[in-house]
Amino acid sequence: MIVKMKKISVILLDSHREESISELGRLGVLHLEPMKGEGERLTALRATEERLRKVEQALPLDVKGGRRREIESADFVQIEKIVDEVSALDEEAQRTEELVERLSREAERLEPWGRFEPADVRFLREHGIDLRLYVISANRLKELGADAKPFVNFRTKSKIGCTTVGRSEAFREDEELTLPEQGLATVRRRIKENTERLSAIETRLQQLAHRRDLIEEHLKSLGQDIEFEEVRTGLASEEGLAFLTGYVPDRGVKALGEAAAAHGWGLLIRDPEPDDPVPTLVENPRWIRIIKPMFSFLGLVPGYKEFDISPWFLIFFSVFFALLIGDAAYGLIFLVVTIFARFRMPKARPEFFRMMYVFSICTIAWGAVTGTWFGSEAISQNSFLSKLIIPQLYSFDSGNNSFIMYLCFTIALAHLTLAHLLNVVKKLPSLVAVSDIGAIGLIWGLYFLVITLVVGKPLNPAALWLIIGGLGVEVVFSDQNGNFGKGILVGLAKLPLKLLNSVSAFSDIVSYVRLFAVGLATVAVAESFNGMAMGAANGGVLGYVAMAVILLLGHGLNIALGALALIVHGVRLNLLEFSGHLEMEWSGVAYRPFTVVKEKLVSNK
Repeated sequence: MIVKMKKISVILLDSHREESISELGRLGVLHLEPMKGEGERLTALRATEERLRKVEQALPLDVKGGRRREIESADFVQIEKIVDEVSALDEEAQRTEELVERLSREAERLEPWGRFEPADVRFLREHGIDLRLYVISANRLKELGADAKPFVNFRTKSKIGCTTVGRSEAFREDEELTLPEQGLATVRRRIKENTERLSAIETRLQQLAHRRDLIEEHLKSLGQDIEFEEVRTGLASEEGLAFLTGYVPDRGVKALGEAAAAHGWGLLIRDPEPDDPVPTLVENPRWIRIIKPMFSFLGLVPGYKEFDISPWFLIFFSVFFALLIGDAAYGLIFLVVTIFARFRMPKARPEFFRMMYVFSICTIAWGAVTGTWFGSEAISQNSFLSKLIIPQLYSFDSGNNSFIMYLCFTIALAHLTLAHLLNVVKKLPSLVAVSDIGAIGLIWGLYFLVITLVVGKPLNPAALWLIIGGLGVEVVFSDQNGNFGKGILVGLAKLPLKLLNSVSAFSDIVSYVRLFAVGLATVAVAESFNGMAMGAANGGVLGYVAMAVILLLGHGLNIALGALALIVHGVRLNLLEFSGHLEMEWSGVAYRPFTVVKEKLVSNK
């Protein structure tokens, strides 16, 4: 559920600007509109933040996975030393990498010439023997003429390296090899030395990896300092008063009002205007909150005036997860791994683990009723497991394909119908809501058409009337804004666009067949690897080892492909097909109240 917000302007004495901002920050309920602060202190804080970001990126993750250590006050005395050391190491690593790259190119250039020392060539030149080195194209040698008299040092398919005593007019200036400062042996030695230095830098950074937590905490507190300074210097002021505007959830208005009375602020409280950049705060019951990690991973925030589809996303994505993975044994693997991970990370937030429990159990249930266990028909015939199978869904009976496609299209019908029902509720009592009822009729008609064309079922006689009637209702009611006749004329003018939308709706319904296709592919891939493994098992001990490797790699690859399908297909059906029919743009900005902690980790000096 998207929490209702109030738009609030706060008026305070400019002479008490800093104290008032601190109090607002400690209250922690006001999401401020963006401010452009300025000043030397803010510039210095941002520069420090940028430097710390580079240090954070330079430090590797603590792969040992040790317990997060407590940050002690003594660390702040040492932090500048840590930052200086990591910055110096990072800069040295960049310089060294560039040097190794240059030396490697030089070694590649010198490699064909062999182990010669440029100092020897210079010595010969100083004593009257003007030795010159040239690199020419393979077909140029015949063009040089007898007077050139080059000595060929090496040949490749495209180039020839040669030397002459004295400069020859037969060669062009760009063909002469610039004498290097160092020979190949020296270049290789320097590459080795600098590569070893890079390794030493990497080792030292790895030793400092456990200090990454300290840098991250420092950055968090520094971010609060920067935000505070942006607000302090960005406030508009006039005649001794300062002003700021933000948004507060309904439940936070009372606390803000009490703080205003205590500190002498003026408040202007009103409902947001349609064009206001209102932040979105989503709050749901515990059972729905388990889908929050998915939205965080995708970086999605609904607009303030849009829908919170969390419960519907959770329900339908659970179904999509089960159908796309499709294998009960894979579901068991997900469940065991999730339980193990939860055991190893008891202090982590529980939502992700609960979400994976739901997805895993749904996958096990679907795999059980379809008889899919590691893609093996033999396992499905186990006396106990066979009792769980629903015959019409059995994966190893190709005659069931039509029924499973029919099921996928029925899921599409339910999903898209739900989207337009939600639109009807949202748009009431406006007449525009009736257009979504027409869209529902259109979708049902297209659904009957799809199952006839794809599944082969007889066409429902009502299909044509539902399509024509639904389209007609959309034309009449989709643009009703007060003048009924004008709304009809506008709808007729947009009829070509609505016909295109009807084609798009047909495509959206067909799109759900991907649930069947990916599930079928998962079983086919598993069967193929099982067959390969059984074939390898005929070769004695080594054969059984090969069988185990094939099964491990094959099913591991199949699980990885299934996970990819969840993002490509499962998420798509929710965020494109379903959200598209909901008219969602995912244009929201997350609610983030201005907050100042009482005990800062970063000094304000």
